[in-house]
Amino acid sequence: MAPAASSVLTRPARRRGPPLLYRSYGLTIGSRFRLRGLPRGTGAPDVDILRGLPRAPERAVAFGHPAVGRFLVDAGDRVCVRPAHGVPAALLRTWLWGPALAVALRQRGRLVLHGSAVEVSGRALVFLAASGGGESTLAAALAGAGARVLADDLAVIHEGALLPGGPGVGLWPDAAARLGLPLSSLPVVHPAARKRLLPFAPGSAPVPLGAVFLLEEGPGP
Repeated sequence: MAPAASSVLTRPARRRGPPLLYRSYGLTIGSRFRLRGLPRGTGAPDVDILRGLPRAPERAVAFGHPAVGRFLVDAGDRVCVRPAHGVPAALLRTWLWGPALAVALRQRGRLVLHGSAVEVSGRALVFLAASGGGESTLAAALAGAGARVLADDLAVIHEGALLPGGPGVGLWPDAAARLGLPLSSLPVVHPAARKRLLPFAPGSAPVPLGAVFLLEEGPGP
């Protein structure tokens, strides 16, 4: 389930005890933060999301934003987070399941592309575009025609297959309106964004890659 509109203003909770387990992009993720919107997982984690920043190993990747926090990704199996004071939980989640997981997946040897993906006739069709290039709107439109959405924002490919993952399709309000989707039923992605989240159930099994399309702006009418 996607985060309800009333939940996006909550702060990231401190968790004690065993981590929460999720499944996305072919990985089991053990997290000290709630990643609402991702399917739950089982078994030993492939990637741990931990609170606090240790001393950075030489080959670790560190990044962040003053309003969100600092992140350190090490060896594809550890994501360490120091949240900014007062950061909304929904905003922190977008950085965890977006940039942080993208770095971890790349460190694990996966091909990580900016795009969306759907399944048609047992094959994954991947749509790549610059930010705002329409790949998410196209995936949502194809879902309305019966395709199964596999991913949005991160298109992860490994050994000739698309690895499904992510919490939903991010849509601008005008795009959702063109598709006939009622905005009142779609939660905002996070408090600082106008984008809405269209939930999907991507499944966990890799889907053989069928084709990759590069979307570009065409000539006007």
